[in-house]
Amino acid sequence: MRIDHATVSDRAVLLIITWAGTREGGAFEIAKVGVFEIDDLGRIRCIDQYDLDQVDAARARFAELVLGPVEALRPDPLRILPNAASLARDRALEAFAARDWLALRALTSRDMVWEDRQKRALLTGDVELWISSLQTVSPWVRFEHELIATVGDRVALEHVGWVGGPKGGEFQIEQITLTEVDADGRIRASITFDLDDRRAAFAEAHARFVAGEAAAIGGQTPIVVLARAFARRNWETLRGCLADNLVFRDHRTLGLLGELRRDEWVESLRVQTDLAPDVDVETLRVITWNTHGRVDLSRAYGILRDGGPFENVMLRVIVTDGDHIRHWDLFEVGDGERALARLEELCVECAQP
Repeated sequence: MRIDHATVSDRAVLLIITWAGTREGGAFEIAKVGVFEIDDLGRIRCIDQYDLDQVDAARARFAELVLGPVEALRPDPLRILPNAASLARDRALEAFAARDWLALRALTSRDMVWEDRQKRALLTGDVELWISSLQTVSPWVRFEHELIATVGDRVALEHVGWVGGPKGGEFQIEQITLTEVDADGRIRASITFDLDDRRAAFAEAHARFVAGEAAAIGGQTPIVVLARAFARRNWETLRGCLADNLVFRDHRTLGLLGELRRDEWVESLRVQTDLAPDVDVETLRVITWNTHGRVDLSRAYGILRDGGPFENVMLRVIVTDGDHIRHWDLFEVGDGERALARLEELCVECAQP
């Protein structure tokens, strides 16, 4: 092994490494890019691996680790940055394109689960069924994909298109694919949804985040329970997710909602669903999180009962006591510094006896 390039900071290290040797009588060289996240004690916390043609993605990941969440929101706060799950999915698609089934299998965990929840399929299996299904379509299909959301580092959602088909039977199928990786970056779940099951795909992604990566630190469960209750218009359950002394603050330029207490805010949500019965909220990216809460990038969208479609994109600062939500603040998408500072301020307040 030789190191061809190194970029080092106190938070991360980027290395371009070449593995060289011989195998079965022939020489080989394999070049990889690695981004190593360093914790406060100087230990390696996480490793992201890239192929050489993914060096731009590696540099973006390095910059995110070095600069922190504030700078990572610039210059485009709406950009969904790749995470470990989306990068694992990229490598899986590369292996599929090369019809390298051994490489594809090597990207998965031992307990990998594949589910096709599309109405025409409804299949569940392990890595062997996943690979078998891909082998079936491999002679005449290719994938197009777009990252639409990440939840932490281990869960990603993509809009995927299958394009191809045998001569005379060409087709294009669109779906949403959820990818979850384990702590080692291996794919442990791949789940496909119909496009019109977008709400279910997002709900599954956030449930897996809470049960997986965020489980060790806590603080996220009431946020996910509230989102599920809002989607079902279950106002009693939603209200039960909120602390008696909840404070909602709208820091956006217009600040239409101002400052509300628990029951006032619940009523405002009821009114919102009256004005737009199909209104939904999607969290596109969890920017930072800790035991007290998170900052995330979300959008509310729908069709007004007496008007046209609408979309509001915002940064949300949500703080919990583990069981109930205590603070809910809204900021413009360009106010990342203010949102992160607000989370820090509220976390200090929560830590006080």
